[in-house]
This record gives sequence, C-alpha cells and structure tokens, in this order.
Amino acid sequence: MPVGTVALMSLRIAHLSDTHLGYEAYPALSAAGNNQRGEDIVRAMNNVVNDILAWGPDLIIHSGDVLEKPKTDIRYMLVAQKLFRKLAAIAPVVVIAGNHELPRSRKEACWLDLLAGTENLHVVTNQYEVIRPKGLDGVAVHAVPHDVLKEIDQSVILPSDGHLNILTAHGVATGSELFLRSLGREYAIEADTLLRDWSYAALGHWHKQGPVNLGASGVAKNVWYAGSPENMGFRDIRDNGEQRGYLRIVVDGPETSVTPVHLPTRSMFRLPVVEGAGLEAGELAELLITRIGEADVAGCVVGQIVNGVSRDLWSLVDVAKVRAAAKKSLHYEITVKYPSLEIGSQGERADSTAAFDAAVAAEVERLVPENLRTPVLDKTKSLVGTEAGREGQ
Repeated sequence: MPVGTVALMSLRIAHLSDTHLGYEAYPALSAAGNNQRGEDIVRAMNNVVNDILAWGPDLIIHSGDVLEKPKTDIRYMLVAQKLFRKLAAIAPVVVIAGNHELPRSRKEACWLDLLAGTENLHVVTNQYEVIRPKGLDGVAVHAVPHDVLKEIDQSVILPSDGHLNILTAHGVATGSELFLRSLGREYAIEADTLLRDWSYAALGHWHKQGPVNLGASGVAKNVWYAGSPENMGFRDIRDNGEQRGYLRIVVDGPETSVTPVHLPTRSMFRLPVVEGAGLEAGELAELLITRIGEADVAGCVVGQIVNGVSRDLWSLVDVAKVRAAAKKSLHYEITVKYPSLEIGSQGERADSTAAFDAAVAAEVERLVPENLRTPVLDKTKSLVGTEAGREGQ
C-alpha cells in the first residue's frame, strides 16, 4: 500500500516491540551452523513483519529493544535493516531505543543511528522527540527512548494541540505488574504521563503482551505493551508465553480498538514439578524419564524443576540417562531446588522479619507516590511470601 495522507481522526497502527535480534541460547545449532535460538528470534520478527506487510497499516511503531545488546553480530543488524526498509516502503516507521541496545557510555553512538537516513524511517535514541510523519497530516508521535526516562521532567511530555497523539516509550509503567516486580531497579513512565489524552500509547520493555492497569491510579486508556514475538527464557512463559506477536490498533474518531495478533513460536514449556523428597537416586531418574515420556518434547525447549532433593542425593542421579530420554527436544533443562537451610531461633527469625518489613516500607515510601504505597506494599508482601519463603531466598 503506498504511503498517503489519512484523515486526522482515522489511523491504523502496527505496534511491535522487544524483538531482541541477536539473542542466542543453548548449544543447539541450526542446519546452517548458527545458534538455533538466534534463528528462532529472527524468524519470529520475520513473521511479524510479513503479517504487518499483509495488513498494510498507516503507521508502524517499534517500541524498543530491536537487538539483544549494543554490540551485536553485524548479520543481525543487517536483518534489522532489511526488515525496517520493507516496513518503511509501505508506511512511516518510528523506532525508539530500548535498554538492551543503548551503549553504557555516552561517548558511544547507538547502533540504531546507522539506520538514520532511510526514507520514511524515524529513529529516536537519546532524546524526547515529537515526530510528525510525512503523509499523516495531523498525527504526532511522541517518542521517549529508555534512557531519557532517567532524567526527563515528564511534565513536558504532553499531547500536541489539534493532533491525533500517539505516545511510544520503553520502560516500566508506574503501578503496573511490571512496576511492582522491578521496584527500585527501573526508571518508570509515570502514571500521570500515561493518563494524558493519548489516542494510543505503545509501550516496550515488558515481554508480556497486554493492556496496562495502573493499580490505584486506575486503568490508563489505550495503553498497551506489545510484548515480544518470541520467548527469551523460561521467565517469559509465565507471562502469557503463548501470546506472542504484535498489536493492530485502529483509531477511529474518539474510539481506539486494539487487536492482538498471535503468531507461531517454538514451543517452550515446563514439565510438572517433581517432588524428590524421600526418593532414591534411581527412582528419581525414572520419574524424570516418565515425565519426559508423557509429553511431546520433539523440537521443544523443555524445563524441569526438581524440589526437595539434597545435593548428595542429586550427585548420584544418572542425569546423562535422563537427558538421553529427552534427546528429541531442542533443549532440556533441569533446575534443582535444594531444601532451605535452618536458621536461628524463633526470636532471631522474628527480629529478622521485622527488620526486613521496616526496610521494605522505607524503600516504598522513598520511591512510590503516596497514593500507590498501600497496593505496592501489599503486592510486595504477596511476592515475598511467608517468613519461611524469605528464609529460602
């Protein structure tokens, strides 16, 4: 579809994010001799781009982490360049820098700057920028790369008068699930920023695909994480790991609709947890082999958690025999969780717990707006769990 002018109040947007080209994991190689997971990630982005090309939107946004790291093999950079050129041939493309591709030193340029000059492709790496794409009269895209969140006064990130305003940012949405998980470790996109009058806000950073709930601040209208096109590890599969792809957004007057598009990925899953307490080494090995036989593991990335086994006992398990049973998988990974060590008296544990609670409360008071402190504290307690859970950490 050729690039053209759209009416001010009508716009179709493709939102993709966190493609992480260059991510490689596990020993398995492809037929070409490359890391197989690296090729899986490339294939996932290819699938997204091909689907976007078939749909033919008016605007395309990539909300950061195109590559896995600042210094990635050139072949992955060439893949990104080729795919962005394909997209820019049908519609304006806006790409912002995520935390993975930004260099640590300010003296270094971001690799995305190599794409500058490509017609219809707008790259934003180190500043807040308002883009008015050619051919989209009355549309303003407000671009906020990851590192800008560290220092910008977010009161200046405001919708432009008389425009259909789109926000794109790479970071943690205050009050969201991701914010609660990363408390104190991330620079946030403030709730006040997200609650402004955006027709759509395209976020990147979290690999989970879905809308943003800001907790005590309420639900921000039309604010979504696009998620990643592939799972980058077992942590990703706990967050709707099967829902990978991109988002189709249609802005029609005051109404905005978002349609998730889910595309195929390599199957990645965990087998049911094995409780090893009371088992002999041979019994444990046979139980693990049984778990493998009960699932279709061919070509899959498979995880297995084993609980309650001593280090001495685990050293006697025939792990090679277990792995041989999973040879048809792309990768089989065992995680052993050893029993927690006993610590101190009841009084010592109580003192430790009180000190822990006080430290958490002080940190929340320092970092979290007053209206969010109660839900953040409640969520922190639920994530940390019981006193026994703390002792096992």
